[in-house]
Amino acid sequence: MTDNTARRRGHGEDAIYFDAAKNRYVGAISVGFGPGGKRIRRKVSGRTKAEVRDKLKAVHNELDRGLHTSATYTVRQAVDDWLEGGLPGRSERTRSIYERRSSRCWSTSASSRCGN
Repeated sequence: MTDNTARRRGHGEDAIYFDAAKNRYVGAISVGFGPGGKRIRRKVSGRTKAEVRDKLKAVHNELDRGLHTSATYTVRQAVDDWLEGGLPGRSERTRSIYERRSSRCWSTSASSRCGN
């Protein structure tokens, strides 16, 4: 006799479930815990389980590379991250010029001064 019971997921595995309200499959990954102790989850959705599995693999690849791709990630945060760690081999003067120019872009009338 064969065992048709569902296999239990292991620790750290992704969750894939069907959301009837959206009529789509949803996949969720736990990416850690916030400062308040609440679990942080990334979610993706798709019409099929296979599509969701592919999207989850893409999210895992992003997380492995250290990319920040959330809906609240702003251009300013991206520029700050780039200035902080994306300038290896550049002189200190070059870094200070980039930092000064980027800080001018975040002022109140940025549109007129950002390109200069």
